[in-house]
Amino acid sequence: MRSSRVRGVGLAIGLAALDPLAQALEGERDAGRARLRPRLAALARFAPLGPRIRDFWREPSPRQTAIWREHEDIDDVMLATCLVPDGVLSLEP
Repeated sequence: MRSSRVRGVGLAIGLAALDPLAQALEGERDAGRARLRPRLAALARFAPLGPRIRDFWREPSPRQTAIWREHEDIDDVMLATCLVPDGVLSLEP
């Protein structure tokens, strides 16, 4: 159960990274990196799941379980990252 919870929040973080990654690849000439564009575009259809996952865990009641509290330190960090992904998803050229 714990791993699926952390994976869910991690998925929301990853989905939040899709748009910044796509923007960073605009005009990319390196063939290896340019090949990522269609893959990111294919994943973009899942982007709406990110806010749904984030909003679920943002509510207090799901976080009141023993499973959440058992690893509350990392769970809280993952949730904070999910709530403010720009704090960790900065892509410099």
